[in-house]
Amino acid sequence: MTQLPITPRILLSGKITFVERFTPTLQVGRYTARLEQQIEINSSSALVSDASETYSTSQTFYVKGERFALLPEDIKAVFPPDRTEGEHSDVLPHIVLTKKSLPWKWTIENTPQSPDASGSVPTWLAVLVFAANDPPPNPRVRKLSEIQSPEAGVCSYKNLTFQPGETPETPVVTIDIPVDLFTAIAPTAEDLCHLAHARIVEVDKKSTDPENVSGEYSVVIANRLPQSEHTVAHLVCLAGMKDYLPGSGQQIPAGTQYIRLVSLKSWQFIAKEEKADFKDLLEKTVQLDQPNTLLLPSQPISNGTAEDKAIENALKMGYVALNHQSRLGDKTVSWYRGPLIPYGKEKTIALPVPAADALVRYNPETGMFDESYAAAWQLGRLLALQDQEFALALFDWKHNTQIDDIKQAEQEIIEGGLGRSLRSLNGSSTRVGVGNLLNLLAQANTLFDSTSVAGRTTATQPPQPLPTLNFEDLLSRAKRTSFRTTETTPRTELPEKVKTWLGRLRLLHGVPYPYLVPDERMLPPETLRFFQVDLDWINCLTDGAFSIGRSTQGNLEQDRSLLGYFQESAAIAAYQERFRRLKRPIPRAASPSNVVSGFLLHSAVVSHYPGLEVEGYDTEETGNVPSLKLLRFERIAPNVMLCLFNGLVKQVRIHQPPEGLHFGVDVPDSEHSNYTKLLRSLDQDTLGESIPGKRVDVPFRTGNKQVVDIQELATRIKKEFTLPNFTSAELALEMVDGVQQVSFFNK
Repeated sequence: MTQLPITPRILLSGKITFVERFTPTLQVGRYTARLEQQIEINSSSALVSDASETYSTSQTFYVKGERFALLPEDIKAVFPPDRTEGEHSDVLPHIVLTKKSLPWKWTIENTPQSPDASGSVPTWLAVLVFAANDPPPNPRVRKLSEIQSPEAGVCSYKNLTFQPGETPETPVVTIDIPVDLFTAIAPTAEDLCHLAHARIVEVDKKSTDPENVSGEYSVVIANRLPQSEHTVAHLVCLAGMKDYLPGSGQQIPAGTQYIRLVSLKSWQFIAKEEKADFKDLLEKTVQLDQPNTLLLPSQPISNGTAEDKAIENALKMGYVALNHQSRLGDKTVSWYRGPLIPYGKEKTIALPVPAADALVRYNPETGMFDESYAAAWQLGRLLALQDQEFALALFDWKHNTQIDDIKQAEQEIIEGGLGRSLRSLNGSSTRVGVGNLLNLLAQANTLFDSTSVAGRTTATQPPQPLPTLNFEDLLSRAKRTSFRTTETTPRTELPEKVKTWLGRLRLLHGVPYPYLVPDERMLPPETLRFFQVDLDWINCLTDGAFSIGRSTQGNLEQDRSLLGYFQESAAIAAYQERFRRLKRPIPRAASPSNVVSGFLLHSAVVSHYPGLEVEGYDTEETGNVPSLKLLRFERIAPNVMLCLFNGLVKQVRIHQPPEGLHFGVDVPDSEHSNYTKLLRSLDQDTLGESIPGKRVDVPFRTGNKQVVDIQELATRIKKEFTLPNFTSAELALEMVDGVQQVSFFNK
């Protein structure tokens, strides 16, 4: 296994490691695990005899290997992206798989790959590229029996046997390829040794979408350049097809007209001269006539009325006017603004509140309500109630905290009315427990009776009335924090699952898209919009969640005393959330900023290039400057990405995913009449750097199919270097194009 780390300064902003292959730890097949336990008794007593007994158990299991079907989650990305248009005539299409060892689970002889395999190992997967004039075969669903025993004139997988889970009735997607076309475009066994490799990339700058968790991927590459505008690519299974591959030395059975293969994935694209790659798509998002913050497009009003000016000002502040039906049935129009606003603002909302109506704002000048914070509060409450586990955990914590506070309040009341006397009777300066209160009161009654003190008789003294205890008084006293360990910390810590849920809520997890972007005109297709997060909106959202069990004035007062601790715990959990999602060590000292900012990206890049990487900076300098801490980077819609930073972002750099680096060649130009490839250094000190003037011609097979002779290309490149071995990892390093990057500035 060859691993070649590429330095960050050459190809991309992070690190990427090319690996020749990852061999499966366990070979596909049936296994039996057997456990034995031997018990021996060696006794020196005559009453107990020596004994030896062996107990055993076994469990049989089967290691399954995908062969004729892949799940959607097995595929990370394809290139060129499905149903796109662009200048793709100089790239070899490829597919990125989420399972790092998948291309080496089977052999082209249709046997499971051995974990001990050494030397060059061909992959059993291939990407076949079809041009419009081939023409592309039509996919058709068939039964496995139609592959095992195809009709006359069709040749398929040799000596096919079924694995557990496969039956003659199992449906699979197949394509029938004319035998001459298959012979012209299919890779040889030697080619297959170089057409698959693995890549290890860092995930710290990626979104936390499920496909980005591992950072280890396998890549299968085609051997043919797109030849026409409309191109179709198929990932096919070649397990069992060794004897039918070009260069095998075996003859395809006489009378064969078609080769039938299982298609595991297909996609199509259009190759044309107009550029529409990663960088071009992102640069389209910069539209000079549009705002770069989350606003409704508006036209300045020069001679408008006072109401017109007020409306224009509200739109500039990020508000939208929405239809509003009151609970009484009245219909009106009210202002709403989500948490993503075009500027920073100070926190002005006093919390907690008893209900959402307390957060409704009314402007008498315009006669319109502002429902923004009321909507946030009500949403937080609904989301909390929707999650039964969270709601019960929070309610139990608040209830137990209230009980603890009431007990402390009882102690204060008792000590305030009887403290000195009871402590004197108890003979100690420690607190008096409620449990022995009756005994002490009995002693106090004796004290107040007529007694002899130093030989004198004293008159009976009337007892002082005990303090009256009622629930509201206790609850009112319980809101005080004098008996807490600190000013805002309760005696019982907030449960971890509650903290985690609140941290995710502060990062807007679970918040419906219309609450974030209330009007689609604020974020049209192919746009990027910067914003700052309105922490008042976020605090109202979390206070709504915190309001569970808030039904009396006493509950409200208790929540007021706990709110500071509650909001601080949620903010720290939000800071730690990305560490949890990436399975990184959680920092003990969290430092959430008082400013949270970010951007929304609505672009085809989001769906076409899964695995995007992003960096944010609090400066417009373009050099090597420290980046801001990422709080959340996630796809919230098929074409929409949300990114939050801990701090005020002024510059964003978006990178092409390194695991999706494609194989490219240099097209003929005035200096080179043939397709060529500029080589990169393989020395450790200059690994990955382009070598000026060092090129090789790209060889093609005979015929007019634009099929690259991969084995010959590897041989030509190897001759330019002094390496004992030249594997798919080295070829990947030489053939990949660099990562593209686009920077955006928050003006």
